[in-house]
Amino acid sequence: MTVLWLLSSPHLIDVVLVFTCIEGFTLAVWFRRRHRSDPCQAAGTAGSDEAGNDWQEPGSTRIATVFRLPVYAEVGIMLFPGLCLMLAIRAAWVGAAWPWVPAALFGALIAHLFDLWVRWRG
Repeated sequence: MTVLWLLSSPHLIDVVLVFTCIEGFTLAVWFRRRHRSDPCQAAGTAGSDEAGNDWQEPGSTRIATVFRLPVYAEVGIMLFPGLCLMLAIRAAWVGAAWPWVPAALFGALIAHLFDLWVRWRG
């Protein structure tokens, strides 16, 4: 396998997809370790975080007013539109049946709109 073969084959997109998945996993682990102080999980009395959102102790009957997704879901939602676009490029590159390219592009659109909705809501 030479570099020229890799650069001119659809396997280049496969390499980029693998590195994008590794990047997503690394970002999620890094973000989770760096931001462990989630006010919803903090021990102690009820209060509010820096943004003024009220929260209570874990196990309380009142839920936090902050709309939060798990870190892995946030990173996945952020990267999924790009992954769909890369799949569309790969499908076009290998000459896949015509419905695969529009399906991947439509998946990227839906994922992007969902990402915007989550960001604007929270």
